[in-house]
Parts: sequence; C-alpha cells; structure tokens
Amino acid sequence: MHRILYLSRLAAPLPEAELQQLFTRAQVANLVLGVTGALFYSPGDFAQLLEGEQFVVEKLYLKIAADPRHTGVIKLADNATSTRDFASWAMAPLAVSGTAFQAVTAYLYPEEAPTTRPALAGTDALLYNLVRAATLPLLR
Repeated sequence: MHRILYLSRLAAPLPEAELQQLFTRAQVANLVLGVTGALFYSPGDFAQLLEGEQFVVEKLYLKIAADPRHTGVIKLADNATSTRDFASWAMAPLAVSGTAFQAVTAYLYPEEAPTTRPALAGTDALLYNLVRAATLPLLR
C-alpha cells in the first residue's frame, strides 16, 4: 500500500459544474483503479491524498502532474503505508477555506509554517489540519 499527497493550482478557473463533473469522473476512475483518498479544494487550489497500490498511485500522480489543467504541482508526501486512511472514499472532494490552504502552503516555507500538534509531524500534521478544517463545519 502506498500514499502520495500533493498540492496544485488550477491553470485557469473552471465553472463549478465542470469541476463537479471532473470530481465525478475521478471518483469512478479511482474506484476502478482501487485508489482511495481525499481531494481538498478551494477556489483555484487542490490538495489530494491518493492511496493504493504503489505502481497505480505513482502512475496516477504522474498523469495528474502532466494534466494541463494543473499548475505548480508539488509532492508533499510519497511513502508506504500499512493501512488506508480513507478506505471508504474513492476520492471524496471536500471544500476547504483559502485560509486552510495558506497553512499548507506555508509548509513549503518553514519560517511561515503553522504550529502543529506535537504528536504529529510534517505532512501528517498538515493533512490533519486540512481534514479538521473541512469536516468541522459538517459537524456543527
């Protein structure tokens, strides 16, 4: 089992309906490929966690990185994992505030990085913060 986490930006704005169609097509494709994960998005920004067999996840990441709709693709994590964190999600799209993305992009500039929970390190803490920002409004 393997996991890749990346950030990217839209090369050009997409209408909401087209964005939702893209999400639906990706979910179907991921289901066929056995890829799970989550896609966090804000106007113009994406952070996606892909989980699955190493060859499949790496090939999918390379396809995404080459997609002209994406720009500034940055891989934050690329590692083996013993379990899936999003086993029941074939790529759940979750809207996140622009502020949450600012916290993640600060990872690229350590002097601007947010304070993270002591029990979590690096990209795990940033992923936690994204998940928290996306799910807290759903719980209220």
